[in-house]
Amino acid sequence: MSVYFIMFFGIVSFLVGIALSTILHELGHGIAAYVLYKGDIKICIGSYLENARFITLKLGRLHIHLTRNPFKWSKGFCRVSTNNSWLKDCIYIFAGPFVNIIILIVSTLVLTRPETHGLVKYTALSLVIASLIVIFKNLIPNGSPIILDEFRYTYNDGQQLKQLIQIRKVYPQLTKIPRLVNSNELNKAITLFESLPECNNNHQVLRLGMSLYFQSKQFDQSIELFNDFKKTKLLKSEDYGLCGLCYSWQNNHLQAIELYDQSILLNYHNLSSRINRGYTYNILGKYDEAIEDFNMSINAGLYLAYSFSNQGLSKLKKGFEKEGMEDIQKALEIEPDCSYALKNLGIYEIDKKEYEKALAYFEKAKQVDPNTHQIDDLILETTSLLNS
Repeated sequence: MSVYFIMFFGIVSFLVGIALSTILHELGHGIAAYVLYKGDIKICIGSYLENARFITLKLGRLHIHLTRNPFKWSKGFCRVSTNNSWLKDCIYIFAGPFVNIIILIVSTLVLTRPETHGLVKYTALSLVIASLIVIFKNLIPNGSPIILDEFRYTYNDGQQLKQLIQIRKVYPQLTKIPRLVNSNELNKAITLFESLPECNNNHQVLRLGMSLYFQSKQFDQSIELFNDFKKTKLLKSEDYGLCGLCYSWQNNHLQAIELYDQSILLNYHNLSSRINRGYTYNILGKYDEAIEDFNMSINAGLYLAYSFSNQGLSKLKKGFEKEGMEDIQKALEIEPDCSYALKNLGIYEIDKKEYEKALAYFEKAKQVDPNTHQIDDLILETTSLLNS
């Protein structure tokens, strides 16, 4: 065999080995979930984004989604409703790396056999290397979140196992809190959180409390937890972003910008902090900076309706009427009831002194989403302008 053929075969074997190791890794999670949990199991190979284009295979409760490009099959995730028991969750998470460990052992045994030679030897070597890469990639805890869509993210297996170990003592309470939130029992969720014994020293508990207080609009309490958390020096990009959002809702926009800046400094690709900073830049009249932040989100294909609607406002404020209206229309095409697109159309009408049209847009925005930022203030302001 020529050297070039061996090199070509080695590269192809390695790429196939990575893809195969990833698929088997996620199937390990999926099969464990099939045994341990009820409900559907979703495996995605080739993309972390749930809105990507996939080829779908259904095997009972197991739904396998593969991107059309096999060269992207080096990444994937498995999603299932867990929260049944601490031990089951640990088994489910470790099942993926366990499959790769089995592949590594078998491949190593084949590789080290004296009679192994030629293409079989190179294939076994490729699988050994691929398995090691997938194992280390998944088992070494990594605190950087893996974005699944606009509202969900996850972590690698090592980080999830680390988190489970840290919350072992309060696992039953912590898993009950999200169910209470989903059932619109936010006050009960907060009461349960405040009863947790590790409230002041477990960073996962502190993060949960920050989120609960934010959702209940108790922004001072969320900021207070953030300041307690800051003493641990374990803050992540998402923590700064959430605290920045608290200050935004309190209309302390300069403080919010500082926190969004810190969030983005820790994670340049934190799109949630970017769009919130872009929104705040609009309020402060820094429209070029706002457009830059919204563009990053649009280019990534996330938060599209929100980003287009607010980028449209930036352009309108800069005097680019055609481009601004086009962006807002794109937002409404993506999400016909986008409250921020409606709100920004109302702001545009105020600038033209068309107060009746503005009020109609604001009222419709509030009807769609009563929590739209500053919508009540805008309705009061516009009503006052109409009556003056």
